[in-house]
Amino acid sequence: MRCYKVQERIEEAGEAGLTGAAQRHFKVCASCQAHGRDFSTMAAGLRLLAQEAGPVPSWGFTASVLRRLGEIPTPGLATPEFFESVGRRVVLATLLLVLTIFLVMILPATGPLRQSTQLDLYWPRVQAASAPFAVEDFPPVPAVVGVSTREAAFYR
Repeated sequence: MRCYKVQERIEEAGEAGLTGAAQRHFKVCASCQAHGRDFSTMAAGLRLLAQEAGPVPSWGFTASVLRRLGEIPTPGLATPEFFESVGRRVVLATLLLVLTIFLVMILPATGPLRQSTQLDLYWPRVQAASAPFAVEDFPPVPAVVGVSTREAAFYR
């Protein structure tokens, strides 16, 4: 029999409720014996606790507790310093957000951060002069190539 099944039976009926294979397992297994001792100790403590009468509050107990709670200073939340520091943080965060949005709006559309490509037409140059035919026999063909503004200024 498995330990968890024996321990469940101990919790349901106690050590006296074990029969057959569970009783044989309990006699051999040290873990189940420790669980049985712990459970019987806990059950006895709960029985003793149930026999004791609970404390009876005196007259004015609630009023006394509420008065003492009112006398305790509340650090943090209800003080003017708290609202002042939170207000400053909100103002600074809003200012930072507005400044960031403003900088994004004035950022130019082109430049090192935003580089656009420009289509440029150019005539290819003759690279080799050793052709079996005359290069002049063919008309030049314009090619469309995407180059940046910086490269276009370099080739002009």
